[in-house]
Amino acid sequence: MSTYKWMLRRGGKKERCPQCGKMRFVPFVLSADGVTKAGPEYGRCDRETSCGYFRYPDRPVDTGKVIVRIPEPSKEPIMMPAEVMHVKVADGNSLFRAYCQLLGKSWMRLTNAMAAYNIGTGAHGECIYYQYDGRYVRTAKAILYGLDGHRLKMEDGGLPVWWLHKSPAARIYTAGKELKQCLFGQHLIAAHPSARIYVVEAEKTAVMMAATDRRTFDERIWLAVGGSQMLKGAIDLMPLMGRDVTLVPDDGQYWNWKRTAEHYGWNCVDIAPLKAMHRLPDGCDIWDCKEDTLRKEALK
Repeated sequence: MSTYKWMLRRGGKKERCPQCGKMRFVPFVLSADGVTKAGPEYGRCDRETSCGYFRYPDRPVDTGKVIVRIPEPSKEPIMMPAEVMHVKVADGNSLFRAYCQLLGKSWMRLTNAMAAYNIGTGAHGECIYYQYDGRYVRTAKAILYGLDGHRLKMEDGGLPVWWLHKSPAARIYTAGKELKQCLFGQHLIAAHPSARIYVVEAEKTAVMMAATDRRTFDERIWLAVGGSQMLKGAIDLMPLMGRDVTLVPDDGQYWNWKRTAEHYGWNCVDIAPLKAMHRLPDGCDIWDCKEDTLRKEALK
């Protein structure tokens, strides 16, 4: 019998991964009954290459014996020079291609926003989101979009994401080190010290909200954490301390993010009323609501 309180669930339907969103997540459950889950964020995504999400509750059973766990030595975080960023907002960028026509005469605002976030363009039109803290690049995510602005799926239904820190070319900077992600758009915080900060989940949402925002970066900054569960210790939130911060979670994540907001004294917005008004499906975000408005206006 296991001496650990938690184990990965055996059998049963897999759940939606909090990081990649695919139904490939295996939760941790009580070893005693094999059913009771440790929590929605604890488990492992079996898409090890394209996602790799893993979070363990790390609470052994009290068996009367002292179980001593020697923590692994902390590794130096990955810090790549800014020169690894290849900032290129081209017509071939799939994000730009999907939305430049919708924005009409305001398409230049999208170009400017993408430049401000140091967006790159991959060989096949992938949109490259660099995690740049203002001094170093932690990693980058490359995502390919269709003309409708939705991520293109693989044949198996998966949503591919390419990570810079996992590429062979980055080994010179990553060998023996570990990834410690930062906020997407973090470099904008110090550059605009008086701006209000709005935090969303997806990088695309941050970029598109900035591109269609009437306020400048000096007034409002849109940042992204990259996943609904990233607020729970997976990402460093210290750069937000002392700032006017509002969290804008995706539909269905309000109560999870609200706890974090209350802990730090931040604001948190529930988009459920907007979702209902626009009649959008579960899991939508603030950009989906705004995009719906823009598309309806374009049809008038």
